[in-house]
Amino acid sequence: MAANTRRRQIGGIGTAARVVLGIAFLLLGVTGGRVSVMHGQVGIGFEPIWVVLGLVGFPAVVLALQWLRARIAPTRLDATGPGSTALNMLVLAALLLTPWYAPPLAFTSVAALVFYGASMLLAALRGYSGCEVTATSNWILGRDDQVGCLVLSPVDDLERRLRGSSAAGPSDVARSKTAGPRHTSMNHVICSECGSDRPDELASGGAPTPCPVCGGTGITIQLSAVSEGVASFSGSLTMALRPSEPTRGWQHRWQLIQDDLARQLSLRTEPLSADSIGQARHELHSLFVQAYHLKDALISETGIPAKKIENAITNEPDLALVADLANLDKHGRLDKPPRSRDVPRLVDVQGVTGSGVTGWSLKLTIEHKGNQRDGLEIAQSAIASWHKVLSGWKLI
Repeated sequence: MAANTRRRQIGGIGTAARVVLGIAFLLLGVTGGRVSVMHGQVGIGFEPIWVVLGLVGFPAVVLALQWLRARIAPTRLDATGPGSTALNMLVLAALLLTPWYAPPLAFTSVAALVFYGASMLLAALRGYSGCEVTATSNWILGRDDQVGCLVLSPVDDLERRLRGSSAAGPSDVARSKTAGPRHTSMNHVICSECGSDRPDELASGGAPTPCPVCGGTGITIQLSAVSEGVASFSGSLTMALRPSEPTRGWQHRWQLIQDDLARQLSLRTEPLSADSIGQARHELHSLFVQAYHLKDALISETGIPAKKIENAITNEPDLALVADLANLDKHGRLDKPPRSRDVPRLVDVQGVTGSGVTGWSLKLTIEHKGNQRDGLEIAQSAIASWHKVLSGWKLI
């Protein structure tokens, strides 16, 4: 399927909170926290170099760190636990309180206010629900890395609860007394494996497609329901749905892998942007994972010894490379020696357009054994290797 445009993750309350706090932080930073009126003239503690540090320097540092982390571990960062959130708040406090404990570094307080304020406004504009620290770098890198925020995360959680538990107004209750109970519901679909957003249409049925982030096929439907009559109530139900076993047979998986490759080799028609490039990259990594884990279905269903299947992967260079790429994507590192005899490394990712051609394609450059290869070419070669192996075993 074509990449979807990233939808807003926050509603009106989250947006308003970011706008208000963002403007307040920016004003404090730009004025240096000092506004005075003497002899009818307004004076502020404006220091251009400090503002530039907050608008350019701090975002550049975060961008560099996030880019480096993505090269080492391409998987999505999810540092939203209590420890990570506390550490994030400690860093914020350390930057803001330098005038009290380290006066020579007082400029970092002003720069931090500008950085956090501008980031909050960008997050409000993009509808981004994560911590404002990664708002700019996520936008530039096309990622969705998350860091816990003690201030805004509770606001977003509250808004999500309010969306699912809005009580009926007086006129609605009066109408329900004569027309009978009225039921409304709201679904939100996420991946059961990694928690990434999935299309809400999956709640209506059908076999879920693999998650573009982790490759998992399980989905969780978060259902908020309101039943209104003489009295109204609301509740929520979370259900994990997985496709039935027939849809997970190796032949079905093999067909899905081939179909997914054909789709990704065709030109993409959605607008070229950082978000769409990031989505295309997630889908290609998902294809690596699906191509590698075809082995699981083959082992459980075909009667071919597991060792023979694993040896086939190791002996086919492109299958071995895809195995390493899949494990890097899922675990962030290789705990065992690389099956391809060298740890692959992501060098560059970009969207490429052609002259006189409508659409664009993903170019994911991977360095392996001193050579640079295109990610789609690796996927195509690996699937061709699977075709050769399956044909040799008389399975196709």
